[in-house]
Amino acid sequence: MTRAEQRKFLKANAGIIVQDMLLQFKDVPAEWDGHELRCWLQERFDSNASMSCIRRDPRSRRARSYRNTMLCNPNL
Repeated sequence: MTRAEQRKFLKANAGIIVQDMLLQFKDVPAEWDGHELRCWLQERFDSNASMSCIRRDPRSRRARSYRNTMLCNPNL
């Protein structure tokens, strides 16, 4: 995947999640503030990531490589 394709993928996935959440926004309790909204956002992104082979097979070589990259690169 090229850098441009990576950017397009991130924008599209994040956009779909946010658009879907905004459609459901009418059901969000009025008393929710940033704490609840952050948790809701995190749960939606986790749900989206659950289809990844890294999440499905956390002991795979690819998953180990991903975790190593995340540990070694504090900018991510």
